[in-house]
Amino acid sequence: MGELFGAAIGTFFIGGLFGWLVRKLTGQPFAISDAVGLAGVVTLGSLSAAGGPSWLLYAVMSFPAYFALQRLRDHGPRSVAVKTERILPTIEEYQPPASMEVAAQIALEEGIAQSVREQFLPVAEAKSPRSNQPVSRNFFVRHWRGELSLPVSYWAINFCTFIASAGLVAVVNATLVPSRGYEPSLLLAVNILTWLTLALILVWQVVGLWRSARRRAIELGKLRRSAFWPLAAQLAAVLGVLQFTATFTATGAPTLTEFSRIVFQNDPDIPDATVTVADGGRTVKIEGGIKYGLSREVETVLDASPLVTALELDSLGGRIAEATKLFDLVRSRHLDTFVSGECSSACTLVFAAGDNRFVDAAGFLGFHSGSWPGATAADIEEMNAMWAASFASVGISSAFLEHAMATPNTEMWYPIHDELRQAGVLSGDIASVRHVPEGFSASGSMESVRQSILALGTLYEALDKFAPDAASKIYEAGSQYELGLITAENFRSVISQQIGMTVQARMPNLRDEALVEYASFAAEQYGYLRQNDPDACFRYAAGTDPTFDISAHLTPELVQRDVAFSERAIRSPVIPRAVSGNLDANWDLVRSIMLLTVSDQQMALLALPTESIQVADYPSYCLASEAMMDAISRLPPEQAAPIVRFLFEQL
Repeated sequence: MGELFGAAIGTFFIGGLFGWLVRKLTGQPFAISDAVGLAGVVTLGSLSAAGGPSWLLYAVMSFPAYFALQRLRDHGPRSVAVKTERILPTIEEYQPPASMEVAAQIALEEGIAQSVREQFLPVAEAKSPRSNQPVSRNFFVRHWRGELSLPVSYWAINFCTFIASAGLVAVVNATLVPSRGYEPSLLLAVNILTWLTLALILVWQVVGLWRSARRRAIELGKLRRSAFWPLAAQLAAVLGVLQFTATFTATGAPTLTEFSRIVFQNDPDIPDATVTVADGGRTVKIEGGIKYGLSREVETVLDASPLVTALELDSLGGRIAEATKLFDLVRSRHLDTFVSGECSSACTLVFAAGDNRFVDAAGFLGFHSGSWPGATAADIEEMNAMWAASFASVGISSAFLEHAMATPNTEMWYPIHDELRQAGVLSGDIASVRHVPEGFSASGSMESVRQSILALGTLYEALDKFAPDAASKIYEAGSQYELGLITAENFRSVISQQIGMTVQARMPNLRDEALVEYASFAAEQYGYLRQNDPDACFRYAAGTDPTFDISAHLTPELVQRDVAFSERAIRSPVIPRAVSGNLDANWDLVRSIMLLTVSDQQMALLALPTESIQVADYPSYCLASEAMMDAISRLPPEQAAPIVRFLFEQL
């Protein structure tokens, strides 16, 4: 119904206006002019923005619009042929007089008449076809008839109508915009009235300008002067109509269609929401889309349930305007908000309204910028600014909001819980809230996971302090493990991966002596693994699997030393140290030392792509790796350290 309504308006009014212009420009009858005008509407409809009626719907509606226009033309005011009265008769209309005296008198009178004719006839002939109408003192009527001068009709009227139209649009935009939360039926009515008013202003402006230009062109033609400016004014009128049509097609039609879908079709692209009361009347649950009218339903439920202190959300979003209403409602009732599943888009605004805000370990929030069919970039920017202002009013950081509003509406940003806490999206102490919904695994459990992991040793304390991003990923994996969402093996893999990546990035920051010590220890690790588990040795030495947990393959003593080196690397200050010295000469020394324990063929394995090495060559690969690290550790620190830094930079 919404698309049908928008197409009917567009074809009838815009098609009729096009038909009138075609008739004025070509002189063709309305039967042909209206057909051409409606064909133009169908063509423009095929180029309209996404969300508006399709070209096929415009084409279908053009048929009843054509017959309606013809009926309107037939019953409209018909043009009246204006009889041209001669001002003075010519001499040829007189019969030759019998008397020469009378003939001389007639010749004298004809001379006088000819003089008068030459002075007044061009003006008389230049009169508008409506010259028989009574003269009006009404400014608007005079412009409509084309009785005003061309400069006044073009410059003064254009300026006044521009100011009036801009003022009308500014008032409407300032008081009735979707993000303000007004009712869609009111918005639809106001938008229709606004566009009709603008169209009427345009018709009055263009018709008066066209008639004034035509009158002026006739006057100049009788005076045998150029009619360039009147023709230019008429061209400007045509361009103005085309510009208005393009603007309506790009912005007006999509907006009217969207509001029509909301009012007449119950917003079909957004699923219906259910509002239920749980936990003995202490929790209200909202599941589904956020449509217009949801805030009234929630308010009714809250009024009937005075014990409610918690609002649990499970929604993919919906209308920002309605979310704004819910935002105000939740804040006024001082509710705590909870998310166990997904809360995305406009739902996040409702969540942010809570006095205390919690997302459990399995829940997540999704953020992106807003959108509206037919809205300009400036409109979207203003809407996002208003949306961000609501978020900021509850203490959410500006840096977080910039990231959220910079995410296109076609995408979704799901920040991790640590980012949500740091930005102020999550807030409150779960132990102090009035009520926690039944079955909710509070995000406060994340803190218990953190404390449990920190108790494992100082390595995790260092990770928590000096690499918080990596630590937060470990804590989230721990929460998921507690909920049974991942296996213990997956959890250990996350820990190993985050520690390994952090150590790999920090090792080049260590002092030269520490890097020499690491090379010696690595040689010892390779030696043990080569003798006891060549496959694990190859995976560790080649670095092909960042999730590989080496601790499961080493002795407790070696594991403890490995943890100590990792902690030292994590705690090391981030001081970039360049690979200095004569690296090629240092490598030559390493190779010469390696040849004391390995062959050329074994050494060559280190230069091959890891995927090309066969299982049977794993022991030889590990032996070469062990020999290389041992040779590096035998060099002076100023020669060994650049080689170790080079190796880590290649990983």
